[in-house]
Amino acid sequence: MKTYKLSLALQITVTVICALATAGAAYGIGEFLQRDPVSTPGILFMAAVMLACVIAMIYIFSIRLTVSEDSIHDKSLFTDRTLSFSDIKGYTTSTHRSSTTLELVPEDPSLRSISISSGLNGYHEIVAWATARYPDLDMLARKAALENPALGASREEVEARLKRAQKLCGAMTVTAVGLIIASLFDDLWEYALVLAMILPLGATVLAHFHKGFISLEMGKSIPFPSIYYAVIVCAGLLAFCALKMHIVSHAGVWTPMIVTAVAIGGLLLWGVGKTDLISVLLAISVALPYGYGTAMFANILGDQGEVEEYSVTVLDKWFVKGKSKTYYLRLDAWGPKPAGEEEMVPRRLYNAVEKGSSVQVTLHSGYLNIPWYTISELHFTPPVIK
Repeated sequence: MKTYKLSLALQITVTVICALATAGAAYGIGEFLQRDPVSTPGILFMAAVMLACVIAMIYIFSIRLTVSEDSIHDKSLFTDRTLSFSDIKGYTTSTHRSSTTLELVPEDPSLRSISISSGLNGYHEIVAWATARYPDLDMLARKAALENPALGASREEVEARLKRAQKLCGAMTVTAVGLIIASLFDDLWEYALVLAMILPLGATVLAHFHKGFISLEMGKSIPFPSIYYAVIVCAGLLAFCALKMHIVSHAGVWTPMIVTAVAIGGLLLWGVGKTDLISVLLAISVALPYGYGTAMFANILGDQGEVEEYSVTVLDKWFVKGKSKTYYLRLDAWGPKPAGEEEMVPRRLYNAVEKGSSVQVTLHSGYLNIPWYTISELHFTPPVIK
């Protein structure tokens, strides 16, 4: 019998982090208690942080993995599982950043698998034991998928088509990342967003013409390249940029968003030729941000209507500092908007105006009848619409 624990270095690291976080939370509680009135939500939040840190420290010291003559036992604050050696079907491995996890999978689906982290002292010894005794389930699944007779007449033909599909998916992913970079430039962002709307449509067509060789799913057990990386990057880019746009109300957004989301989700599933639960969930994760972003930018890019210009007084300005600074203006009433509305603006505009000065608000009707507006430095002379 042999027992394994988390490595000492990991235990010390987690303990130091939790101790510092607990000290910071305790200081925060003291600050909130001194406020008038006392900030109850702040105190509760800091207390929750302290409790989470205590639980984390108890958890890391409670982890034990015991290998006996005929079984393996995983015990911690939250788990207590035992698998006999004869119950184990095989193993899978997964990697997240610098951490690797070995999972022992039982033959009986009613039994819970045992996950073993690379942070465990003696992890490589356990991996050597598992690989010598049990099959790699990821490799077995990959082999079975590639030997599917529906994919081609021979293994050579399957491998050739697989390489072509891998190159196409790789090219689409690189293109999607390139669109993120292009969107950072004033002269290119519009083209980047149009291409971000088009690329997922092209990906579904390519997946359809390479049906069986391109997937939405990812993982070691999936031998086929995935278009998910490319389409989720495009969807995320569209949604992220759309969130920075100014619209009067979201009421008109939901219908075109849902229609677009249903369309792109259905196209993705049609393209890969699969409707299993995982594929459906992945398609939804792409469809929702894509639908929102596409509806917003179709409304803006197709807008050729007349505009209304307003000279609006800046009531206040401030910024919020996190990983990056976010700049805000509080504006006086204009058109359909009441006084006191907070607006996120670029740093250049924030630096160009002061409290009490004016900015120009340009109101557009929207191609999809979703009124939207821009905020810029004042560059026209009243009379002003109010």
